[in-house]
Order: sequence, then C-alpha cells, then structure tokens
Amino acid sequence: MKNRMRIILLLITVAVLLGGCGRNNKTTPTPSAGNVSFHPCTGSVTIGQYKGLTLPSSKVEITEADVDEQIKQFLAVRPNYVKDEDKDIGKAIEKGDIVNIDFVGRKDGEPFEGGSSEGYDLEIGSGAFIEGFEDGLIGVKPGETLTIDVTFPESYPRNPSLAGAAVQFEVTVNYYSKKTDEITDEYVKKNSRSYQTVKEFREFVRANLLENAQAEADEQAGLDLLDVIVLSSVFTEIAEADIEYYYQRLITPYQDYAKQYGMELGDFLKLYTDYSSVEEFYARSRELAISSVKQFMVLQKIAEAENITVTPEEYDEYVAGIRDEGGYADNTAVETLFGKDFLTYNKQMDKALEFVKANAVRQ
Repeated sequence: MKNRMRIILLLITVAVLLGGCGRNNKTTPTPSAGNVSFHPCTGSVTIGQYKGLTLPSSKVEITEADVDEQIKQFLAVRPNYVKDEDKDIGKAIEKGDIVNIDFVGRKDGEPFEGGSSEGYDLEIGSGAFIEGFEDGLIGVKPGETLTIDVTFPESYPRNPSLAGAAVQFEVTVNYYSKKTDEITDEYVKKNSRSYQTVKEFREFVRANLLENAQAEADEQAGLDLLDVIVLSSVFTEIAEADIEYYYQRLITPYQDYAKQYGMELGDFLKLYTDYSSVEEFYARSRELAISSVKQFMVLQKIAEAENITVTPEEYDEYVAGIRDEGGYADNTAVETLFGKDFLTYNKQMDKALEFVKANAVRQ
C-alpha cells in the first residue's frame, strides 16, 4: 500500500485506495456510489518554510521494453489474429479452436443492423456470440458455409429490437486462425482510427507512457515537498475527530466489501492487499490517517496565508476532469457523488500544493 496520501480526490476515492493495495494481479471489487462528506481539518499548526524549497528533477525516461510491455497488454485485450498455416484445413472445428469467418444475420429474412461481418476471428467456446452460435460451428470445416438458427435473449440491451427474436446466421468458415504476439500495419489500421503503421503506433504508445509517467513523477515530487513542510511544522493540536474521519474513510470500504462477499476481514485483506493481519491493517491505517490530517492542516494554512481560492472556471474544469477520468455521465453526476463543498475543498488543496511547487527551486 502507498505510504503517502494523495491529494485531491485520489485521497478518498475507494477504487484508488483498494487498487493501490492490490497484489498478485487480483481484481478488487467495484466500489459503490455514495456521497462523500466535506471535512476540513481543525487543530492548530505553525507551518515551516514552504517557499524556496528544493524540488529535485522528476524527468522520466521510457524504454523500448516499456513500449513492448504496453503493447503486450494491449494485445491481451485486442488480440492480433493471423492465419494458422500449420492447422489442417480438413480438420473439423472443435471447442477452443479459433476460426476466421464471414457471417450475415437475418431476421424474418432481412439482414439486421450489427449482424454481419467479414474476416471475424472467433474463438469457439469464448461466449463472444449469443448462445448457440459458437456450438453451431463445431464439426464444420474451413471452406464450408452453413446456416445457424439462434434466438436472442429475452433481455438484450445492446439492441432491444432483437430481444427474444429468432434469427438465422449464414456463416462461411474461411480458415483457422491463431494469436500472435506481434503487431502489424494491418493490425494497427484495423484497431486504430488515427494510425496506419506499427511505427506510428509505437510512437503513440511511447508518448502516452511518457505523459503518464511524467505526471506521476511530478505528483510525487509535490508530495515529497509536502512531507518536507510537514516535518518542519509544529503541530500544537491535532483533533482526534479529524484523525477518526480519515481513519474511517480508509477502513470502512474494506470492512464493507468483506461483508459483501461474505468473508472475514482478515481473509479479504490477505486476498486483495499486502496486509498480513487485521491488526497491521488497523495500525497502518491510523498512521496514514494521522499523516493525512497533518498534510491537510498544512495545505489549509498555506491556502489561507496566500489567499488561495477556487474560481468558478477552475471548479468547472476540475469537475469536468473527474467526469472524464471516471466515466461519469456529466458534471452533475460528479457533484451528486462527491458534493460541491468537497470538490471545491480538494481543488483548493490541490492549488495550495501547486503553489508550493511553483515557488520551489528546481534542480
């Protein structure tokens, strides 16, 4: 788990907190929506030096190996299929085979929208098509054409007009396919609207990786500066209520998900996190809560001293960014989930940290 508490919404967003603690490539549950309460910290602090601090270089580099790994992950989602020249074309299709097919779907004798394709690579048994389609190809050989009768599910949100409909697919099996770990110009053209060659695609991947890595490095540099300020500050009073607020924000999602999956908290933590015990989880969460309170106390003091506020334009841009990143329907959906006061506060704290970075001495 990260030892630092991120500023802005990453602090509270359950998905990030869970994802940051994940291990063994296991997928954590999707968090449920709920209003986030607004809670500025109280207490008393005399802040240390926050202008003219040294900001180390955060320049990052992306290697060819990094690009290769990213493309490998992309291929895991969108495989590149090529003709399997080693497969006997006289062999009857079995479950697990990958075949390249052309098909036309008809309802009441007329082709329906989205029901036709050419050169489609389908793994038999993958469940990519509606029930009955893939099984209908078992026993067929490349070069053969057949008609498969299937019925769409009673509930079919992708195209309600087909819900429960009996249709026929005329299918031609072209050849056996196989997955390859290499990308080609043809693959790039097929899977991208903007790029035509492997070279162009690799340049895009490199630029995207560099942008993300640089943003993360810059963010970490800012948090490092914040740590320096916290260490040089004198905290006369830290409100227990503030610590409890962030402590509960850290532990509650885990407790809720353990109940949701009918698991003991300790078993859930071992499965989805790097915590070795419930006791360690509670202890580290409290330490992190105290650290978070100190960080926010310092940022609040800087915002007050420098008269840092959030303009309507800045607020709208900030909410729009969360909307786009989180895939929310609109700005209203973001405000409903987090609350305007909470969003404004987090943007103000974010600006305070940016102020510290802007007034630092870069190496």
